Amino acid sequence: MSRIYAQARCGTMQLQAPQSKAWQRHAAEQQIAYQKAAGTPSNKITGTERVIPVVVHLIQQSPLAVISDARVQSQIDVLNEDFRKMNADTSSIPQEFQGVAANCEIRFCLATIDPNGCPTTGINRVVAPSLAIHGIDDEQALKSFVQWDPHKYLNMWVPVNLKDNLLGYATFPTWLAFAPQNDGVVINGNNFGRGFGTPTSAYSSGRTATHEVGHWLGLYHTFEGSCSGMSASNCMSQGDEVCDTPPTNTEVYGCPGVRNSCHEVPVDHNDQTMNYMDYTDDLCMYMFSAGQKARIIFFLDNERSQLCSPANLTATGCDGTVSAGCQPIAAFVASANNVCAGIPIAFEDRSFGPATSWDWTFQGGNPATSTLQNPTVSWAQPGVYAVTLRVSNGIGSDTLIQNTFVTIATPSSAPFSEGFEGLTTLPLEWYATDEDQQGSWQISTQAGSTGQQSIVADNFHAAPAHTRDDLVSHVVDLHGTPAMLYFDHAYKRRGSFVVDSLEVWVSTDCGNAWQRVWQKWGANLATAGGYGTTGTFVPTASQWHTDTVDLTAFSNAQAMRIRFRSIGGNSQAIYLDDINLVSLVDLDSPVPAAIGPSIYPNPSVQAPSIALRLGQATRIKARLCTVVGVEVFVWPEEMRQVGRQFLEIPEDVWGMLPAGVYFLIVEDTAQRYVSKLVKPAK
Repeated sequence: MSRIYAQARCGTMQLQAPQSKAWQRHAAEQQIAYQKAAGTPSNKITGTERVIPVVVHLIQQSPLAVISDARVQSQIDVLNEDFRKMNADTSSIPQEFQGVAANCEIRFCLATIDPNGCPTTGINRVVAPSLAIHGIDDEQALKSFVQWDPHKYLNMWVPVNLKDNLLGYATFPTWLAFAPQNDGVVINGNNFGRGFGTPTSAYSSGRTATHEVGHWLGLYHTFEGSCSGMSASNCMSQGDEVCDTPPTNTEVYGCPGVRNSCHEVPVDHNDQTMNYMDYTDDLCMYMFSAGQKARIIFFLDNERSQLCSPANLTATGCDGTVSAGCQPIAAFVASANNVCAGIPIAFEDRSFGPATSWDWTFQGGNPATSTLQNPTVSWAQPGVYAVTLRVSNGIGSDTLIQNTFVTIATPSSAPFSEGFEGLTTLPLEWYATDEDQQGSWQISTQAGSTGQQSIVADNFHAAPAHTRDDLVSHVVDLHGTPAMLYFDHAYKRRGSFVVDSLEVWVSTDCGNAWQRVWQKWGANLATAGGYGTTGTFVPTASQWHTDTVDLTAFSNAQAMRIRFRSIGGNSQAIYLDDINLVSLVDLDSPVPAAIGPSIYPNPSVQAPSIALRLGQATRIKARLCTVVGVEVFVWPEEMRQVGRQFLEIPEDVWGMLPAGVYFLIVEDTAQRYVSKLVKPAK
């Protein structure tokens, strides 16, 4: 790459170092040939348009499309505007450079025929969760996973996000002879297309791709070699090896004013900061030079000559040739796959090919079969069911079987307790959503409020702000009883101006409609002081906080689901643990502990101290219960005097209890308090 959010780091130039001596000799020979062929660059429009077939590989975490087809097309539009000098901001080119600003006479075309001769949109969606968050050190893994013939297509890989603040990187044309398996351009998904830049609008106009494709076509940075190549005798062999792009001593960010960092002879020019091969903001770069055009055309006509050949344009469909067709490949998605009995699920055919007939089989479904392209199905009984799709056309057929595709949830009774111990995947019938495809809630083995595990939404590595990741519980039937929700969370802010949010939502109809019942964000959400800026926050045992949500308003819910929503603010990880839904069947109106019992220490391996603060003499009833309501100890009901009173849990009773979560219920004549006690594992 070349462009990054903050400090200078060029991914494209990083890739040069490991190349072989043979490649280096070849590159040097090509440079000499270019110098001989280029002569004096001309800005004349020749009318000879070179067409480059393109395939865009969208590397996704799931079948959910985060980058739309329209967004891909917007990026192709930007490339065509910029390389043909049709961009609207050419009027901003300074007077001294208007005479060298070039129309490179190149058109980029999304291929309509794939390497197998099948119809394609030129947009190849690939589900590869391990590659969707990509670092330059993972180049081989990414490109070996999917690549079309680099002699016939410009391969553009678009992971959801690039690590280390990279915007992109590319290979040079001279590498094609020695490392064709690496040839192509990688662009950060957050900066791909027009109008989609993050974390700011600085890189939101699609010019990251313009810059990286410039490398792929043979261009160096305008600041390559700093102030070297400042005379007519060496400008073709030093610096960026182009004479009409004045040397620049260093890369430039933002939108600079007039700048002259090097002083060339015989004519001294200002820096060409608006050149696409600098690091300025997208809105402040808007030209290639005639010398750059000459260099691009040389490499297209030599190293990449097959790419633009008439035969290849026919093979890729970029001359209007239509594919004769091929055998379809079955694929499908659904509107949901974890619902309650009777709730319809809409299925959508996503087969490649295309197909002309569809044969669906829905195990246990209604209907059980369908020949519609996009049917809607429901299930009457809880369970896990298979879905099969067979697609056909006049050339062949293909069958896809998804054995555990649909889960019809079984409502369970409250209470429930989930501490995520011993799990490697989400609990049964729980599910998570991943709006930005940069990772959702995952089991963590690094921290736990009690035990060794918890569940975490790692917003530290999710670049876009305001993306939502949901953790949704199984279905609960409250049977008309009041309930309280208790859970522990841990969070540390990344900075004072970036915040994450945690919300709790409740659905009474299995997840169709939702109501928000609790939320915290920023400083109010934080359970640890200071800022975590160097890596993902991992809480210690003392950095957890217990939260309480009164769910008595939903006591009649027969199909309740609870949703924990993390809203990323470009900040830090949020952890959850010890999620408990407590049904208090014997309490008319349970009240969370606000001024009632004081428990210390909590958690505690030994029996904790429980203190009551009484403003008047009153009769006290108290009992210790498990999360499912089983009484494990009951204190005698008796009058207690004004002031501080203590409830003692006998050491032998506490010592016999297994590690876990317990609830202390204290009642007097006017109030009821429910407090959580935790006994950790030794």
